[in-house]
Order: sequence, then C-alpha cells, then structure tokens
Amino acid sequence: MFWWLWNYLKGYVIIKVSGFSVERFINLSALKGYIIWDIKSFGRDRMMKASYKDIENIFETAKKCGCSVEVMESYGLPFKAKKAGKKRVFSVGVIIFALAIFILTRFVWIVEVEGNKSVTDSEILEFCKENGVYPGSIINRADFRKLGQDIIIEFDSVNWAAVNIKGTKVIVSVSEKLPQMDIIEPGDYASDIIAKKDGIIESIMTEKGTAVVKAGDVVEKGDVLIEGQVILKDGEVETGRKYEKAQGTVMAKTAVEFETRVNKNKAENVLTGETGKYYKVTLGEAVLTLFKPDENKLYNETTARVISPSIGDFKIPFDIEIINTSFYEEKEKSLTSEEALNECYSIIESKKEELLNSNAFITDQKDEIYETDDEVIIHTYISLIENIGEEVTTNNIRGDMVTDGTKGDINSR
Repeated sequence: MFWWLWNYLKGYVIIKVSGFSVERFINLSALKGYIIWDIKSFGRDRMMKASYKDIENIFETAKKCGCSVEVMESYGLPFKAKKAGKKRVFSVGVIIFALAIFILTRFVWIVEVEGNKSVTDSEILEFCKENGVYPGSIINRADFRKLGQDIIIEFDSVNWAAVNIKGTKVIVSVSEKLPQMDIIEPGDYASDIIAKKDGIIESIMTEKGTAVVKAGDVVEKGDVLIEGQVILKDGEVETGRKYEKAQGTVMAKTAVEFETRVNKNKAENVLTGETGKYYKVTLGEAVLTLFKPDENKLYNETTARVISPSIGDFKIPFDIEIINTSFYEEKEKSLTSEEALNECYSIIESKKEELLNSNAFITDQKDEIYETDDEVIIHTYISLIENIGEEVTTNNIRGDMVTDGTKGDINSR
C-alpha cells in the first residue's frame, strides 16, 4: 500500500523497451539506481514500470544500449494535475504532505549519545527515557536543559552534560571526570624476554639484561631467555643484582605442521542474469521490508542508495534504502586432481605468508600428498628460523637493587 501510494504521488509510466540489448539496459538501469519494476516479457520486448523522475535518464541509457523506449501509459498525481488543467488536486496533496511533515517534526525520532566512556549509551538512553526523552516523544514537552543537569546528578562520573535538539534528533553530549588513581608508568617496571613458542636456540644477541640460554639449548614456550637484571660483581664475587628492561633478539629453530584439504566436488555460485531490487523503509525503530525476494531464492545484495529526506535541519523521520539484488544458482563443479592440487598449494602459500615476518625465514619444507576419490590432502612440515623472544613485565621496579638478599634503591633509576 505504501509503495503504491508513494509511486502515485511521485508519478510513474509504463514503458516498452525494444532492441537487441534489453537485458543490458535493465542491468545498467538497476546499477545506476533507476526505479523500475514489474518487468514483463513480450518476445524480445520488455514492458515495465518506471519512476517519472528517472524517465529522461532511462531514455539516455536506452540510447547507449542501442534500445528504443516508448511510453505506453502514465499514472500518478502529477499527470492527473496536468490532465485536469488545474492545481487543485496537486495543492491538496501538497497541503497534506506539508501537514504530515509538520506533525512528524513535532516528535523526537533519534537520540544519540556522545563523549561517554565509563557510562554506557544504554544507561544514558534509559535515563533519558525515564525523563520523557525517547524516539516518539513530543519535543515541546521535554525540558532539555533540566535533563542535562539531571544527568550530571545521576551519574557520578559525568562532569558536564548538555542535551541539544537538532531537527528531530536529540544529541546528549557528556564529559566524564578523569579517574583518580596512582599511575605507575609501564616503563618503571623491569621485564624479561621469554619464549613465545618451543624451539632450539640458534643465536642470541643481548642488548640489556642477562642471557640465561645459549645456542643449542632446547626451550619450551614460557621459558625465560633473557632476564631483566644485571649481575653486579666484585671480581668474581656477586655483590648484587639491578633490575631493568630486558632487550635482545633470540633466533631459534622452530617447526610448524598443518594440513590442507580441497574437495574435488565443490559448489560454485553461478549468476543467472536475473536482477531486481527491494526496499527497506525505516520509521523510528520500526523497519518495513517491501518486495523482498522469496526466501527460497539465492541472491547477492548491495545497497544502491539510501534516501533520507530532510528540510533544513529537520530530518524527516524515515529512511528508504534501495537494495539491488542479483540472483545466482549453486552448481556442482568437479575439479581434476591437478586443479585440486594447485588450489591446495595456493592455500599453503597463503598460510606461509602469515608465518613469515621480517625476523623469520623458512629453512626447509616437506609436503606429503594424499588423494582420495573426493579430495586432495597435503600434510605440510615447515622448519623456520625466527625470533621467538617476547617481552613480559615483571613485578620488579626498574632501578631497584638487591644486595645480600635485601631490596634497596640506587640513584640511577
């Protein structure tokens, strides 16, 4: 009903499209967002309905496609007004439309919150609703200044709040207090470098701290590689330890194993050439879907455009989203053994790219290939040399010193 009324008010025409590229014309029109619907075939010709406002563009598109367009009939309020030779009916429509807009702009349709962090949107919106401000509430009945003051009183973490109305949208702006806490900079803590995976140490370069492993050592994930401390000695005698942030690079031999499978029989989406469109009308929080394709049909969808009417700052409280659809069928595709194998290797290369970085390189790769009636399987074994070091913060304060088992403090923090 809404769609019929909308088209009647805007005006539409029934056209006949002829030529050798009618399908191309339909696809191109849909791509450009022209409103056409109710398409019917008559041999090579197509009859369809089109929005009156798009008719000039439709003629131009048809010319590009080598097609001819003939207007068969015209319907809607604009044509009725022309035929009558009077503006009476049109004026009544304008008055009704203006009255509807006036009524709709008396209500709040959108409430947004900005500037909040610790207090959630839902908490503030619920409080606004309790105080008479919510989508669908009457604008003139709300005291926005008082609501801003009440928000400051209600939420301890809010330092300042203001509620402003812009058209039919209410914007709640808040500023929160900074939390009072003792801040300890992360740089004040010492750290260790630990192993993020199992491996055999290949080399270790220590910049700060003390290495506790050497080349050839076998380490497990979580083992300490470089301690964030410096051993202080008097000759050969240890006199104490000073904590600091460990820095260094630990290269190790690691191994990765994974399996890749590709089915020889796979579903493939094949476009049928059939296209269409449907509409989503949003009014406040309500959403109405019009002319959506059958749920049993398979299709891709893309948003062609969104119509959001407004008059100055006054946003008319509904949106119309035009969604283009392209239908497809799932067809079974059979791969040869070679095609399935190539697809497996393509997947393996993608996985290898995820493994490698500036501090890693592959030293060896072994693939074991298996094939069944239905699929190709590859077991891959990769040997790497990579940096396995990972910095973790300790509970020790950087610069603290332990001497004879007693923690102290030195000036060079």
